[in-house]
Amino acid sequence: MEYEHREAGRELEPYFSRHMMAMTGEGLHSKGDIAAELAWRDKRVAELETALRFYADDERYTGPNQRIERGSDPYTNPDSPYMQDVTRDRGAIAKKALGGGQSCSTTK
Repeated sequence: MEYEHREAGRELEPYFSRHMMAMTGEGLHSKGDIAAELAWRDKRVAELETALRFYADDERYTGPNQRIERGSDPYTNPDSPYMQDVTRDRGAIAKKALGGGQSCSTTK
């Protein structure tokens, strides 16, 4: 993984200032502490992106009982012959992604 050098300009505000204040207030000074926080955030972003991809897929809105090859869809139970659609899902993927918990630094 490579990091780009980013300037803390206007496009990163108010996020940059919030992070600086939180990291100072929570005592996140070591690389290990900061890496743990970044890893937690990466995991959360991945969960939210998964939910967005599911709900952005037009096929999910064409109705229930769409047959698929078992194990071919990451959102569908591998034992199910039918694609997971928004009717079957009933918001479960979004609820799981949005209920991901608190920052790791606040749970110490």
